[in-house]
Amino acid sequence: MNCETMDAYITTSLHLVWVSAGAGDQPDRPIATGPFKPGSPSLKPQTLFNKSAAALTAALMTAGIVLAAGSAKAVEVTWSQHDVTSPGDILGGAAGVLPGSAKVVDSTATLNAITYELLPAARLGLNSGGFPQSDIGDLSDVELNRLFRKSGYGAGPVSYSIAGAKPGQRYRAQFFVLNQSWAKTATMTLTLEGSASPAWEVATNGRIPDTGRLLQAEWTQAAGDTTIDFTLTQNPGGGGVQLGGFVVHALGAGGADPAEVRVKRSGETPEQRAARMQWWREAKFGMFIHWGLYSVTAGEWNGKADYGEWIMCNCKIPVKEYADLATKFNPVKFDAKAWVKMAKDAGMKYIVITAKHHDGFAMFHSKADPFNIHDATPFKRDPLKELADECRTQGIKLGFYYSQSQDWHQPGADAVLGRWDAAQNGDFDVYLKNIVLPHLKELMTNYGPVAVLWWDTPTGSMTPDRTDQMKAMLKLQPGIISNNRLGGRNGGDTQTPEQEIPANGIPGKDWETCMTMGTHWGYNKNDVNLKSSAELVRMLIDIVSKGGNFLLNVGPTGEGLFPERNVQRLAEIGQWMKVNGEAIHGTTPGPFPKAPTWGRVTQKPGKLYLHVFEWPKDGKLVVPGLTSKLKTAYLLATEKRTALTTTATAGGVEVAVPAQAPDAIASVVVLEIETHQ
Repeated sequence: MNCETMDAYITTSLHLVWVSAGAGDQPDRPIATGPFKPGSPSLKPQTLFNKSAAALTAALMTAGIVLAAGSAKAVEVTWSQHDVTSPGDILGGAAGVLPGSAKVVDSTATLNAITYELLPAARLGLNSGGFPQSDIGDLSDVELNRLFRKSGYGAGPVSYSIAGAKPGQRYRAQFFVLNQSWAKTATMTLTLEGSASPAWEVATNGRIPDTGRLLQAEWTQAAGDTTIDFTLTQNPGGGGVQLGGFVVHALGAGGADPAEVRVKRSGETPEQRAARMQWWREAKFGMFIHWGLYSVTAGEWNGKADYGEWIMCNCKIPVKEYADLATKFNPVKFDAKAWVKMAKDAGMKYIVITAKHHDGFAMFHSKADPFNIHDATPFKRDPLKELADECRTQGIKLGFYYSQSQDWHQPGADAVLGRWDAAQNGDFDVYLKNIVLPHLKELMTNYGPVAVLWWDTPTGSMTPDRTDQMKAMLKLQPGIISNNRLGGRNGGDTQTPEQEIPANGIPGKDWETCMTMGTHWGYNKNDVNLKSSAELVRMLIDIVSKGGNFLLNVGPTGEGLFPERNVQRLAEIGQWMKVNGEAIHGTTPGPFPKAPTWGRVTQKPGKLYLHVFEWPKDGKLVVPGLTSKLKTAYLLATEKRTALTTTATAGGVEVAVPAQAPDAIASVVVLEIETHQ
């Protein structure tokens, strides 16, 4: 495909707001937003430049506007499109740099900042840039204000498509993007891909200026292509990028006679996504299992015993020497029924197990390569098949972890800390074709319903073309959920904070904290300093109260057993969940902006669950900020649900509770409230 690019800056309907430059003022700081033009789109107003009053006045004089000192007033300025080389050319440039007209609404204002509204470029009706009046697809204001936020390994893409694209036809796509980042580091990439053509991209070539940037790309539709998919993704490193609008044209000879082409949102609707994610959002608690050839070592190599699943890399074990461990891997004590039951009894609703970790050893029977648990070990069984069958029997969802980029066994695959054996040298695309894609196809077709695909450690080899081939395999499981660690600008469905709980959750995102009970993910016989059951339960509550899921890890032994210390923790968590699971499963974060000092809050329609960590010594549990009408209150741990006395206070509600807490870890008080339909 042939691609040309053009950058332009578009500004319209600026509203200039005066702020006094009196004593104590800081004229170089942003000001509050000012008056806005009635009827304009509800895009968030922005401060354009933080300049002194004198500098801004001089800049406006350049545009033919003369302002005098006075009280707070507004000036509306309208400009037609103008191509410039930097945002500095718009204000403060040479005389005549701003074509078009300027309308002075009030000439008595002195300015020290500019606040403006931006109209989507596709609605401007500008002649010089070839933009006719046009809709901007089906983006809602909510989408406009939430798209392309940095999160975790990257932001999720938003895709649109042209149906009925004509082979040989030349097209032009123009996308207008806005910068709403105070960090001033936001960039965005536009990728266009035909069904039979390689992906290519148009980048913003640096920070998007405050006035926005127009990305333009032209291409000739390849033979056999009948669709074009547009994917817009914010690059990691900055936040606050938004799509202001876009338009697509079919071009005539020499680019003449552009005819607008309708572009529709592709992929699932928000309602379809909500339905697909529903079970996961309600589950809240899952089990992560790191089990593989590394389990045979029990974390020890050459006298050192502080290793886990990265032992092959950490100790630079030669490929053949590590592969020989397979002859010692015979986990005859593996019992799928027992594993699933322990997860279920702990209150977990799903399991994610390593199908292939970075060591390249497949924990399933694969025809792609003999380096797998069935063909390379004395075990001669497929534990993933047994787990899949047992999960269906016990009503637990099953997902697979798969290391797509790193593989220290296969030639050509990546090793993020560098290769150490000549046997690892090779071609990544050969590895992709012969190992990754066949593996994924087997996992997606041989094990029944697969709930989750958990990617890990994306590297620079994860180009859009390669990741698209991997994503295509997921279509074999239409309801599958994948995380944000594939790479290639794929945001995935879920964010994955590791070994941490975000202080405020990740608003607007589906997220899942994965965490070990001790130090290592894979089995280490010396990893005995585990978090207490109380810590783990309170972590679960904290995560759920912030809108996330908790994926808690177990590293089985080389014999196929959960370490006893892990079994004990699961049993103790299960005891708490048996009584209080109602306050976890299917809940959402509580209605209060801040967590109360005594614990956390979750909720369901008509019910608030108060998870009390610090039981009040005076028998008075204060719930600040509760304004809903209270119907009743009771302890979740009591079978009779005896009503507790409640008293309305100036700041909320006070609940009279027994002197002794029902549970030393976390006691749950339920408040039933009236809801308005």
